[in-house]
Amino acid sequence: MKKNICLKSFLYLGSVISVIFSVTGCRESDLPQLKGRYQGFEDYRGNKYQVIAEVPDYVSVGESKTVNFKVYPTLGSSRGISYKISIFDETKIELQSGYVLQPVILKRNENCAFGDSNLQKIKACWDRDQIEVEIAEQGSVVISLKLKRDDNLPPAKDILSREYTLDELMGRAKFLNYKVSQDAEKVFQARQGIAVARGNLLPKLNVRAVVGVFTGDFMSAVGSALPFLFPSNWFKWLESKEMFQAERLSFASLRGNEMNFVEGLYFVILRDQVVLDKLSKQIDWLKTLQKGMAVKETTGSLPTGTSDYFASSIAPFEKDKLSLQTLIKMEYSFLSQAVALPASNAINSLAPIPMPDLSKIIPVDGRDFFRDAQLKSYEAKALNYLVEATKYAQGEIWFSFMDVEGNGGLGFGTPNQILINKSEQSNLRKKVEEMYSLIESRSVDVAAEHNQALDNYRIATNGFNQISKRTAWLINRHLNGDVSLNENDFVDQLVDLQVKLIGFAADQVTATQVWLTSKSKLDRLLLNGFYDDLEAALPEDKTIE
Repeated sequence: MKKNICLKSFLYLGSVISVIFSVTGCRESDLPQLKGRYQGFEDYRGNKYQVIAEVPDYVSVGESKTVNFKVYPTLGSSRGISYKISIFDETKIELQSGYVLQPVILKRNENCAFGDSNLQKIKACWDRDQIEVEIAEQGSVVISLKLKRDDNLPPAKDILSREYTLDELMGRAKFLNYKVSQDAEKVFQARQGIAVARGNLLPKLNVRAVVGVFTGDFMSAVGSALPFLFPSNWFKWLESKEMFQAERLSFASLRGNEMNFVEGLYFVILRDQVVLDKLSKQIDWLKTLQKGMAVKETTGSLPTGTSDYFASSIAPFEKDKLSLQTLIKMEYSFLSQAVALPASNAINSLAPIPMPDLSKIIPVDGRDFFRDAQLKSYEAKALNYLVEATKYAQGEIWFSFMDVEGNGGLGFGTPNQILINKSEQSNLRKKVEEMYSLIESRSVDVAAEHNQALDNYRIATNGFNQISKRTAWLINRHLNGDVSLNENDFVDQLVDLQVKLIGFAADQVTATQVWLTSKSKLDRLLLNGFYDDLEAALPEDKTIE
């Protein structure tokens, strides 16, 4: 009798072990383990780009194990190049890519695989932490991709002081800046939370389970070996999935905000550079006038000291120039830090962008687009995921009593726990409504900024044109020897007009900068332009869907 009990216990334990392997599955030992975050470089026809990739785990597709991912050059405009690797057996691998003319079957040889189509030869290699792909056409390598598994910030492509484009800086803000990198850890932790919750659904062996089998405490053994039978564990898993999505969307939102800050700072620096250029040209023109006055002094056409008096009026302009140059250097430092570049020597200038003609741009109305902004809002979507997570938490409370491994259970405090949970749901729904209201308000503000910039540009342009005409009239009087205009009056009036002229010119540039900034804010709200793929290269666990 005792022997039969032991045999039954042994058979039960064997069935438990069998369940473990049937649920978890067996991973092929020779599959290249690719999952992780990668950084590296891609050389495309001689153009080298820094790239980022987030590679998910394999999923089963028919008879193959397949992994899909995109490689993103660190440019704001990048939409990524897709790669699909399908492993059929120990020797057969298929590669698809945006760079490959047609799917190519590769023959595997240890940690590399080789293949060719009619026009291309493909080589793909990997080891523990690296992925390399080469594509050759007519005997010459046209694409070389080298990726290294690394969660840290990639080093700058170069640290030599140089000119940066808006596209480059937006790409660094999107993929590489410090704040985004730090917040990425939250997404990683959320993803691991799903793995933990999913793992708690899968059978696990522990001492209690084994003892339970051999002592007849089968309920205890089932609680450890078959936890997926208990609803509370499913609710934990579903809750962790919702939390992961909330963290993921919050991360995308943070990315967008950091990019928007960088874009706005870029426009501010461009404005200051343009104003500096205009001021420098104005100073040069004034100095040319001063030299002409000095010549006239030697011929007796002007009283002695006129040129010196004029020079003293130029000095404040030169002081403003020095202050503006210092400000721009500081702004470069701020911008460098924001995109994880060395603050002291990375950026020495910004590539110019086409300046819009604001006289041809029509006003906008926030009422025309705020609903679209609400529908697209990452912030509102993240809050909605939190609402769903809270709902699953309520289910976990109700069913926790069924889990012999759980710490919960139904009791006198359970109704209060449910009430608290419902209150949390209600509070989150109110936050969603508040977020919608904030987006509507933000839309109205952005539209007002946009329209005011158009008005300010028109006023500044009219003022600049009037002062330019007045300056030409004053100089013409001076050149014609108007006796009613003495030299000191001429100098004073000319300097006063130049101050106003520089002011209106700066107002024009500032209006353009404000308009560009308002447009970037509008793009951020509506997820247009640089902001239409904020989830690029973010972790995705396909196995949980």
